[in-house]
Amino acid sequence: MSNKIAKRAGTFENASPSCAAIEKISIEDIPHQIWYLISPREYGQANKAHADFLAWDLAKVCNCDIYDILPKNEADEYFKANVNVFESKKPTQTYGWITGKNAGRKYLSITKVPKLNSKGEVAYVVCSATDITEQKEIEENLKNTEQKYKIIVDNTTDIIVVLNNNGKLIFINDRQNELLGYDNNEILGSSFMRFVPSHLLPSMRNKLQLVLKSKHIEKFQSKLRHKDGGEIDVEIVGRAISYEGKTTIHCTISDISKRKQAEKELQYQLELRKTIMELSSDFINIPIHKTTEAINYSLKRLANFVGADRSYIFDYDHKKQIAINTNEYCQENIEPQIQYLQAVPFSEFAEWLQKHNQGEDIEILNVSTYPHKSIRNILEQQRIKSVLTVPLMHGNRCMGFIGFDFVDHYHAFTDDEKQMIKVFAQLLVNVQLRSKAEGNNAKLLMAIEQNPTSIVITNKEGIIEYANPITTISTGYNNQELVGKKCSIFKSGFHDNHFYKTLWETILHHKIWRGELLNKKKNGELIWERTVISPIFTEKGGISHFVSVKLDISERKAMIRELQQAKEKAEESDRLKSAFLANMSHEIRSPLNGIIGFATILTEELYENPEDIQHYATIISNSGNHLLSIINDLIHISKLDSGFIKPNPEPTLVNDLLNELIQIYTELIHDRQRPIKITLQVPDAPLCTNTDPTRLRQILENLLSNALKFTMEGSISMSCSIKKDMLYFVVSDTGIGIETDKQERVFDRFIQASSNTERKYGGTGLGLSISKACVEMLGGHIWLESQPNQGTTFYFTIKHNMCERVDSGND
Repeated sequence: MSNKIAKRAGTFENASPSCAAIEKISIEDIPHQIWYLISPREYGQANKAHADFLAWDLAKVCNCDIYDILPKNEADEYFKANVNVFESKKPTQTYGWITGKNAGRKYLSITKVPKLNSKGEVAYVVCSATDITEQKEIEENLKNTEQKYKIIVDNTTDIIVVLNNNGKLIFINDRQNELLGYDNNEILGSSFMRFVPSHLLPSMRNKLQLVLKSKHIEKFQSKLRHKDGGEIDVEIVGRAISYEGKTTIHCTISDISKRKQAEKELQYQLELRKTIMELSSDFINIPIHKTTEAINYSLKRLANFVGADRSYIFDYDHKKQIAINTNEYCQENIEPQIQYLQAVPFSEFAEWLQKHNQGEDIEILNVSTYPHKSIRNILEQQRIKSVLTVPLMHGNRCMGFIGFDFVDHYHAFTDDEKQMIKVFAQLLVNVQLRSKAEGNNAKLLMAIEQNPTSIVITNKEGIIEYANPITTISTGYNNQELVGKKCSIFKSGFHDNHFYKTLWETILHHKIWRGELLNKKKNGELIWERTVISPIFTEKGGISHFVSVKLDISERKAMIRELQQAKEKAEESDRLKSAFLANMSHEIRSPLNGIIGFATILTEELYENPEDIQHYATIISNSGNHLLSIINDLIHISKLDSGFIKPNPEPTLVNDLLNELIQIYTELIHDRQRPIKITLQVPDAPLCTNTDPTRLRQILENLLSNALKFTMEGSISMSCSIKKDMLYFVVSDTGIGIETDKQERVFDRFIQASSNTERKYGGTGLGLSISKACVEMLGGHIWLESQPNQGTTFYFTIKHNMCERVDSGND
């Protein structure tokens, strides 16, 4: 390329300076960029400032192609401008954005001066550039800001007005011309009240006064008068601000006419839908024998709602080729026609019949211009101006039509009205089919809507399309929140992905899935549902939808759990009862046998030896005492259950009570001839507390009796101490101990360490239960520590209410 460029440069008859020459005339310290071109796209040379901007070595710029230096889009523009200079042979000044690798994108002012050779041709073009990026950015920002606010004000959909404190217009944007019809020049300086309808003047004056006082008024709705006299619904918000030392009122006025109209139309649509829904509800619940009455009532309501003078229903008898007017409602002063229209031949309205059979409705806005003469004559005879008929379709078969006549005025139905009437027409079809087929279809609809189970219909992708009312009740979602959502909205997170994968595989393979799902309500509450999901098939055998029938079994699940727990408790209670009865049988029969047996011996034989008599009497006495103990335990537990036993606190000398019990059990140990040592540890000082001594004694006796019963040798110890406001008792033995898994239950009634314990050692299993109840009655707590074959230690506390020492001696 360098040879090609050099050759082209030679054609300029040495008119272009050499690189050395440009270096001599260049001032490298100058901040401006200087270069020259030997063709529209080829450099001759450049100064250091330009080379630095391009991020090229100064020596390499010489004879370089602009497309090697600049981005293509910029090089294209630069090349076009250069061609213009070379062709016009005139100096130019251009402005544009150029990208330099070091300097980034800059906005340059570029001057290009062509130098001609002796033939008058351009030998080269001298270029210089000044960086005016900062100036350009400031200019652009100012321009953008000005344009932005101008666009906002000029193109806002609202009227913007500025009033002085007297309510006169000092500014108003062009939007008012579209909304109010005035030219700005003819209203500036006039009072804002000229736009306000007379009946709203007091209210508007109050609002303006309010904004001057409070500096702000909340958005409010009002009306403004158009130049042609009409009124426009508007919404106004304003505030008072100080401008050039004066108070002004700035207001934004929004045209809400369309919104108001939309609200009216929406309200009308809602009322129409409400009417249709109410009629639908009436049809669903009406008995078969009241169908005609319901249809006539519906015709009346619809006629009144849309302003029709007459509403009616025709049935098509395709066999006889006639139409029969079956139901009719007429407004006052409108002549009924039903009696004249009982057998209208299809031939008289063939055009209508053809369209009805295709499912098309017929609307005639002006009967007098209707092209079909035969039908026009029939309608004009009834003085009808406008009419609408909607076919009653059952599948592809037309069963008849519902019609609305307007006699006193012309009427054009809205699309929404026609759509709702079509819905009503379908309801009529359903009612007629129900009446003819014993109400099967309506009953089915009622069964779905009023079914106590949740029924949800989804498309093939699981998107909910229908949910019956009980679904909204059971889940907490309303119908709008469900329809269009995936059925995964009910997921609780309880079931894993494999569970749902199996479910979907089942129903997608044309099978019915049955199972129980733990779903989640809108409020997060979980609900168990017994669910059946069935595919709905198309005529070709494909799946179009899925229907899910779900029964809330949460209460049943809870009841089953409770029944299971009750069953387990009953079985345990039955086992305990059996063990208790067996034990009671043994416990009661043994002392009774002893009493009866030895009493019989004493009555049947005479003993001269007093020792034998004393021995038998002792056995009888011991057996009686044992029996009495059993009965006392049963009575005590019964009284505790009934709340009959109440604590009877009195000053009690704990030291004396414990010493007395130690003496008694020391003698019992001696009588039974067991190698057991019994010890007592009590505070040295006399300990007096205000408690129930009978209950405390009962607790200690039960614990000591158990210790003695289950300890054949070793030791028994009892101690008492004070901890804060509690008395702390310990009864310990070195007996057989209690297994770990039985320790928590020994305080339950009729429970001993094992059934073997009952048989070997006897007892009712009530002692510890009575002790626990007595401890809690005295405001304390009881627990134990035990190891099998190493002994047991019982701990219990009672409330310590200090009292003065009482005299325990006899008077």
